Amino acid sequence: MKTLITFSFFLLSIATCLSQEIPVITSTALVDFTIEGSKVGWSVGKPYLFEYKNSDDQIIMDTGLFYQYDVMTMTSFSESQEAREEMDRLSKIQNREVATGGIYVGIEARRDKIRTGLNLRAGIKNGEDLIVIPTITVARQVLNFLSVGTGLSIRSDLNPGIQFFVAFK
Repeated sequence: MKTLITFSFFLLSIATCLSQEIPVITSTALVDFTIEGSKVGWSVGKPYLFEYKNSDDQIIMDTGLFYQYDVMTMTSFSESQEAREEMDRLSKIQNREVATGGIYVGIEARRDKIRTGLNLRAGIKNGEDLIVIPTITVARQVLNFLSVGTGLSIRSDLNPGIQFFVAFK
């Protein structure tokens, strides 16, 4: 059921973006390492470009949807029903962040092929709590359609996180 909802959420986000005749869509795959463990996820968004007339500098504002989940949860899907129930029980006791989905807003400054920016993700943690995750990012544009970057974030319990991502345009 969770897989069906996640897949539907992903298709709905793409359909919404395409129905508005958006010329460029940014898709990002990310891995987030925290004290609690590793999290993987994706985001789909629309960048807005602001250029200065007499400069090479650009400001990019990005808005969209994101979803990320805990790697331990992902591996427990293939295990028994008892293992999944134990994981759910532990996540509620420890207030562990198992799955988070919501919206994000990012702003980046780009000079040449280097981007520095701030990304703010807001969503629902484990289907119960509101969570806001600020991230400072640095990215390098490898190809015209591919960027690779890293970031430093603060998670829900003030735990730091290190993020690595690949962005496609």
